Amino acid sequence: MARPQRSTSRPAVFPTPAPLSDEEKVLVSYAKLARAQGLPAFSFDERREPDRIEIAPLVIEPMKNNSPWE
Repeated sequence: MARPQRSTSRPAVFPTPAPLSDEEKVLVSYAKLARAQGLPAFSFDERREPDRIEIAPLVIEPMKNNSPWE
């Protein structure tokens, strides 16, 4: 009976991405807040300004518990 052959291939190795800049961290946080509110994080309008990215407006409410605004 023949033995099954062992795979000699190695799994794919992907390069480690560079750490995010402070500006990129802000954009990621903003996108997460927008998604949590059901808004699109970013919108692109190729017809008006192809190089412009608009960031969706957010409604940020103060915390309900222990809030200085209450």
